[in-house]
Amino acid sequence: MLQPFPEYNATLEDTQAQNDLEWIKQTITAVRNIRAEMSIAPSKPLAVLLRNADADAQHRIQQNQSFIVRLARLESIALLPVGEKGPLSITKLIEGAELLIPMAGFVDKEAEIARLSKEMSKLDAEITSIESKLANAGFRGARAGSGGC
Repeated sequence: MLQPFPEYNATLEDTQAQNDLEWIKQTITAVRNIRAEMSIAPSKPLAVLLRNADADAQHRIQQNQSFIVRLARLESIALLPVGEKGPLSITKLIEGAELLIPMAGFVDKEAEIARLSKEMSKLDAEITSIESKLANAGFRGARAGSGGC
C-alpha cells in the first residue's frame, strides 16, 4: 500500500501482439455471427477455410490455431491454396483474408431462399409504412416542431 502507483511505459507496449489479438477477436466474432445468422448451434463444430490470406493472416493462424479452434468451437481451420475458390460457403471478410464456412449439410437451399424472401417482404412492408408516414404532412409537421433531440 505504500508503493507508488505504476507509471505507463510506452516502450513495453507490443503493438504486434495487440494487432494479432484484435485479428483473433475479429475472426472469432465473424464465426459466431455466421452461426447466429444461419441458426447453427454453437455446439456444432465447423470446418473453416481462409481464402486469399496474406502473410500476416497465415502467420496468425499458424501461431494461434488451437486457440481460435477452441474459442470459436471449430472442427478445424485451414488455409486454401492460392487461386482455389473453395466449396459453396458463407463468406465474411476479415483483415487480410476471406473467412469461409462451407454450408454443405448446414443449409437447406429452399428453406434459406424462403427465409430471405420473408425477410425481404418484412423490409418492404416497413419501407412502405415509413414512406406513408413521411407522405403525411401532419406527421412531418408534428415531428419538425417538437424540438426534440
